[in-house]
Amino acid sequence: MAARLDSLLTTPFIHNEESAANAEPLRPTVANVGPVLRIGLWNIERGLNFEVILSALTDTNDFERFARDQSHIEGARKELIESQLATLQKIDVLVLNEVDWGIKRTGYRDVARELAAALT
Repeated sequence: MAARLDSLLTTPFIHNEESAANAEPLRPTVANVGPVLRIGLWNIERGLNFEVILSALTDTNDFERFARDQSHIEGARKELIESQLATLQKIDVLVLNEVDWGIKRTGYRDVARELAAALT
């Protein structure tokens, strides 16, 4: 059991649905630097708010609907969220941490695989 737990806790889960779909990266170029790859890291806290996370990645209008439900978010906090959402839309590689896989609290979902599939 200890070996299985160690393997589970030290093995990254990698889903690359885009590669299977033969998708090509945007490959933006920055002046005086050349081609760049934009990488983002997001701690999604196990995927507990799966629909909100999914909307942030796929449908900013839907995400904004969720945000409107949080009417207490205003001013600088709201601007920060909007800025982060805009940045998220521009990344090429997304690294997620704290992602559930087959855990009861998230309905036994494979959160990373479901998010990857939704992005293809």
